[in-house]
Amino acid sequence: MPYRITWEKQGVYNKLWDSVDIGQIRRMMDIIGADERFDDIHYVLNDYLDVTQLSLTPPHIDEIVAIDIAQSYSNPRYYSISVAKDKRILTLLEYWASIHITPGRVALFTSLEQARAWISTRPPLMNSRWMPASAASDWRRSGPDGPDIPGPAH
Repeated sequence: MPYRITWEKQGVYNKLWDSVDIGQIRRMMDIIGADERFDDIHYVLNDYLDVTQLSLTPPHIDEIVAIDIAQSYSNPRYYSISVAKDKRILTLLEYWASIHITPGRVALFTSLEQARAWISTRPPLMNSRWMPASAASDWRRSGPDGPDIPGPAH
């Protein structure tokens, strides 16, 4: 398996590497969502920095978003955060962020340091399913050490 799930005090850190496909992501999400600790987490941090190939199509990403939304009904308080530098992977992750129905729950960064700093300033979401449309205004272009990617205002 080209991933490792690490449970942290307030969330989950997923380290992915090599070639990753929809089956592996689906299994990873299923493992996390089925764990009793899932109901208390405040973030899921996906690290794609060492992924060499992300074999996903738009329908696969639609499926990932659907799973994420379904899991948010069990725990509406967590952020879904991804970190990547590879432009091909960022393009797929940008698509993922753009179609998510709760944009305030998702964030993209080009370094783990940026992502962890952002996590440390965010309280758990109160109820992401009912987030007002104005929450989308929290998004802007950022990424000082890589390509501009959507990310929360700092």
